[in-house]
Amino acid sequence: STLQAGRRATVQRISTTATSPLQGTFQLTLDGTHTTAQIPYDADASQVKSAIEALPNGGKVDVSRISTGFNDDRQWRIPLWNETQDSLHLKNRYEEMLHNLNSYDWVVTFLTRSGDVPPVTACCDESNPDRPDRFFDTTPTLKSGFSRDSSITITTISHGETETING
Repeated sequence: STLQAGRRATVQRISTTATSPLQGTFQLTLDGTHTTAQIPYDADASQVKSAIEALPNGGKVDVSRISTGFNDDRQWRIPLWNETQDSLHLKNRYEEMLHNLNSYDWVVTFLTRSGDVPPVTACCDESNPDRPDRFFDTTPTLKSGFSRDSSITITTISHGETETING
């Protein structure tokens, strides 16, 4: 008989982005067949892990989360000719120059699925170019505060590999 053993795990990055703060939920679909429950826009790693592992085809996964939406506009360059006045103004307004877009990257490693796991798909953002008609398709559940440009992208970081074991 022939067995296959995993040599390298599939690793995928799920990224949410927008130019105004995100809110709402999203869902992930594995193999085009099974879809998670709604996942909050700011889910921690354990919530995404639980959602994927609850699917019959999810297997065991490892998930880490990185915040990508914290913006610090205090680094704005002050013109030399107006250094004193603008410096004082900016220091008094620091809190307004710190904002969080609530965007994240979740890195998912498929631990028990051998081979190259097809990229998960995500639903439902405001800027999916695959939609046949932006006005009559799925209602977005992941929403941006005012910019209407929420986006969920899936990137494969590492393709899984198997090796054949004869025995």
